[in-house]
Amino acid sequence: MPPIGATLSGFETKGWFGIVAPTGTPPEIIQKVYRDTKTVLDDPRFRARVSAMGLTPIGDTPEEMGQAMKVESERYATVVRQRKLRMD
Repeated sequence: MPPIGATLSGFETKGWFGIVAPTGTPPEIIQKVYRDTKTVLDDPRFRARVSAMGLTPIGDTPEEMGQAMKVESERYATVVRQRKLRMD
């Protein structure tokens, strides 16, 4: 299968992982999960292990992650509309 950029000129995508919580989760819980996760992501031993797998830990804030997810969703929605894609 060709890369997406070969089919949609200039389109690039990267895989990512994130931790999400249900809408309505109390902000203090969101912040605790973020702080605890960031502690792990900043650990040199963890960074070395994921780097060995070809991954780069980022550790965005919950707000940055939400914005990134919104932008990504909008990008794919544009492609779906332009290409008139649909699921049968």
